[in-house]
Amino acid sequence: RHSLAAKKMQESLFPEKKFEHDGITLEYNYHPSIDSSGDFIDYFKIGDDYIGFYLADVAGHGIAASFLTVILKSFMSLYLKKFHEMGDQAILQPGELFSLLNNDLLTENYERHVTMFYGVINLAENELIYSNAAMYPSPILLDEGGARFVETNGFPLGLIKNRTYSNEFIKLPDKFLMLYISDGILEIINENEPQGHKRQLLSLVKDLHTSTSDIQKQIILWLNRREDSKIPDDISYLLVKRVDSALKT
Repeated sequence: RHSLAAKKMQESLFPEKKFEHDGITLEYNYHPSIDSSGDFIDYFKIGDDYIGFYLADVAGHGIAASFLTVILKSFMSLYLKKFHEMGDQAILQPGELFSLLNNDLLTENYERHVTMFYGVINLAENELIYSNAAMYPSPILLDEGGARFVETNGFPLGLIKNRTYSNEFIKLPDKFLMLYISDGILEIINENEPQGHKRQLLSLVKDLHTSTSDIQKQIILWLNRREDSKIPDDISYLLVKRVDSALKT
């Protein structure tokens, strides 16, 4: 009963499965290893000129991990509210926001760390501003030039007090797709080393037709190849895209 209640509470906080604004589309899916998940995804408008989105992975599984995703959502909602009501700019600065979240988590002493990618799309400048708090694997960018990892460095949230995080920037192509996926995917890929993981993940987007259903089908195929078809770890993924038709590598 407790697990199902946690699942219901958590699912009520996820955004709509698909969101579109000013030519940008975001959509997600997730596969919890048990009823509730330590993974969480959210996206939202920030005024008229920005879109914010994140994928977070709380250490561990089950009710305790899912509870912390609820707390994380409340922190993010607070900073979004501060922007709208007070003009606070932290929600537009991923590095600064991570520094604040890191201290918030440590102050409350939740005794769990969080890996997280947070990005802000500046629609006026056609630019992605982002920071990565140790989310792995790195995001994959697919455009007319092919698929490649956006390699980033970072440190988990909730481990060291007063840790600083920085902003990074990408000029967005006219047509692009970015895939963000949690590390649970590595548990079902039939590879034992990082380069093998990267090859498989790049192949995941090679013929992607800009929909989460394509990823869903591949995950099911990988699961069916396992002796135990149960998901060993939470798997969640987020697509951020601006495309008129399928991109090919």
